[in-house]
Amino acid sequence: MHTDHNNRNHRAVPPPTRPDQVLLIGLVWCGLLGLGLLLGVRIGYSQPVPQQGDHAGLVVQFGDGRIITECVKLEEKGWSNAEELLIAASLDVDIAVVPGSASSVCQIDTEGCNTDPDEGDTRQCFCQCPDANSCQRWLYYAFEQGIWQRALHWESMIKPGHVVGWAWGDQDTTRISKSFAFEEICPATTPTPTGTLTSTATVTSTASTLTPTATASPTSMATVTPTSTMTSTATITPTLTTTPEAHTGAPRQPRRQRRRMTQVPRQPAVLRLRQQQHPR
Repeated sequence: MHTDHNNRNHRAVPPPTRPDQVLLIGLVWCGLLGLGLLLGVRIGYSQPVPQQGDHAGLVVQFGDGRIITECVKLEEKGWSNAEELLIAASLDVDIAVVPGSASSVCQIDTEGCNTDPDEGDTRQCFCQCPDANSCQRWLYYAFEQGIWQRALHWESMIKPGHVVGWAWGDQDTTRISKSFAFEEICPATTPTPTGTLTSTATVTSTASTLTPTATASPTSMATVTPTSTMTSTATITPTLTTTPEAHTGAPRQPRRQRRRMTQVPRQPAVLRLRQQQHPR
């Protein structure tokens, strides 16, 4: 009987929580908090930057079929005519200015008719046009609705995003052989991120203090009172510096130009635009 009375008044005392278990739980919570902060950091990434809205695409096709393209900046007025765009490009050009009439493109680089008397060549601007049925000269085109179309260069008004071209050859059979969208000549530039991402995390955890108190009496249970103090501080400072990398399709600066009006015997006045050579 005495044994039964003791069993009724003394219950099993649960084992106290160990300090190392409380510390482990605290560290797990700190880790989850830090992970959440890290996942919450938004790191920017590079986006294509559209080309400036003050450029046009220029295509030049030479007599041997060779084609060059260039992204050319327009005049400050916001548009250019065909000759202004050609002059602004990094090409050597001869343009004959006919008083009271339209001007003509005589030579682009070394293709065409050289009218510069300083170079010992005073040929006519249309030196390869012996008659109307056989004429090799520079022809002007505008790329519209996905195709090249012949156009009058002296009536042109080239605006941002336009693509125009010149081709050397016969006006009846010569066409620019390849189509070019503006984005192919003046592509968007993509900055290359070359920055540093700095994250600083500080986690301070104070081990819990466990104060178990147990009082044995016939009418009371053991009491365990854990006291846990935990301080967690996480500081994350991301820094991303992006440096744009120059794109190969970016517009090139025009070369310095020499402009001179010359009188050619039995020829209209000729505007010679010879640009200084420099490495491309």
